[in-house]
Amino acid sequence: MTNLSVMMNWYAPVEDMVEKECVDCGDLFSVPVQNAGRKERCDSCAVIHDAQRHKIEHDPEIDLVKAVISSALKDHDRDFIQNKGIQLWLRSVGIGVTPSMNKRIESMVR
Repeated sequence: MTNLSVMMNWYAPVEDMVEKECVDCGDLFSVPVQNAGRKERCDSCAVIHDAQRHKIEHDPEIDLVKAVISSALKDHDRDFIQNKGIQLWLRSVGIGVTPSMNKRIESMVR
């Protein structure tokens, strides 16, 4: 079992820093000794890398449906909305339309 002094030392302020080179931009950055083996990017490159890694790609079909529905709503196309055009486009990309969604769509016409 680990001594209490070793466990409490984990929370001690870190003073030992190491200079590392960023794998993306090549700039030098300081990192604590405890994280030297894990951190390989500077803070700005790490933010960009995380954003690219978690980026959600959109299907072009869904983007098209969104554009058609947005255009109909912007143009106040009552025929499109009343004749269940929104529901048809949503179903074409696999989105099931519930009764509560139907009520909400029908309230847009009024």
